[in-house]
Amino acid sequence: MYSEKYAKVIVKNNSIYTDNLFTYKIPDFLLEDIQVGHRVLVPFGRSNKPIEAYIFLIANKVEDNIEFKELFDILDEHPIFKEEDINLIHWIKNRYLCTYMDCISLLHPKGYKVESFKEISLSKEIKNLDANSLYMKIDSLSKNKQFV
Repeated sequence: MYSEKYAKVIVKNNSIYTDNLFTYKIPDFLLEDIQVGHRVLVPFGRSNKPIEAYIFLIANKVEDNIEFKELFDILDEHPIFKEEDINLIHWIKNRYLCTYMDCISLLHPKGYKVESFKEISLSKEIKNLDANSLYMKIDSLSKNKQFV
């Protein structure tokens, strides 16, 4: 069993009101793979809308008696920022009084973005089918372009 770890992230949002580090609990299944500089998907706001974020720090301890949301997943196999990039982003932000996202846009490779995020789950009817029936159902759905 792993000890709890937390990620401090910058959410991909251009508002000055969200221009700070947000803390998320790292789920156990990501502990071995997650690194500073990774792009991740996190629940954000009251609606917990999935939003892209960048990991700036991984910590073992955080404030006590606060319940943190868990991040959803890692978006890239390898981190897109190195430790030096993170330090440069902090320096630019402090030197030129701009937002984290202004700094990130200077260093972030263009074309990396999450347009939308959809979650699909099987209905109860599908979960109870045997393999052959499931194959036939999927085949008919793909032909008719319908959902179950």
